[in-house]
Amino acid sequence: MHGLNDSDAKHLLAAEGWLELGDYDAANAELEEITPLHRVHPEVLEVRYNVFALAKKWDACLAIAETLTTHFPKRMFGWVGLASAMHHLGDTETAYEALAAVGEEFAEHPEVTYALAVYAALIGQIQEAEDWLERALDVGGPKLKLKALDDPALKEFWQTIGDKRK
Repeated sequence: MHGLNDSDAKHLLAAEGWLELGDYDAANAELEEITPLHRVHPEVLEVRYNVFALAKKWDACLAIAETLTTHFPKRMFGWVGLASAMHHLGDTETAYEALAAVGEEFAEHPEVTYALAVYAALIGQIQEAEDWLERALDVGGPKLKLKALDDPALKEFWQTIGDKRK
């Protein structure tokens, strides 16, 4: 928690703990205890994004993700969050395009390549989905493969792949 004073770091840790318990109201209350100067710290913004995501406040998530990608473009979280918010707001194609624009930069992160595979599959770009999924599995390992096989968002993708190989 680079750049936060001890008190703010403790509130951030407490907020993360409340999020793990699924209590976004308590997590948000902890974030409100952080000094105003540090509320724009990237780690604080990321936790606030997660609070809003748990509450399904996707417009707020989008605003936070836009701030993160503008001011902290080297942090992967902002890009994944931006795409996720766009997807949840019904614009999966733009979500894919936004994340694909930085896909190579963050290709070593399975969160990015997996999300790209899912969004590509959902918009019908099957070859791109296959390519991104292969990359995701290369860096994400066996647990990610199990997740992919069981992911409802990839159900049609797996059917299409199966049909192609017949």
